[in-house]
Amino acid sequence: MPLPQYAVGVPTNLRVQILCRGKCGKSRYARVSLPDWALKPVGDPTVYAQCLMCGYRAVDPYNWIRS
Repeated sequence: MPLPQYAVGVPTNLRVQILCRGKCGKSRYARVSLPDWALKPVGDPTVYAQCLMCGYRAVDPYNWIRS
């Protein structure tokens, strides 16, 4: 499945899919705040994924899917 246009410019190591709980309300691509996010402890405030459509910030990395 090809990437949507809004996610094309995001580097692969920073791109994840999240369930956006903002305005989108569905699965969207997001940009992760840190490239080594999987090594950080859950709950670290510096780790989040920001929806590329509406800007919602997800802080629950166990639901993120690498794309």
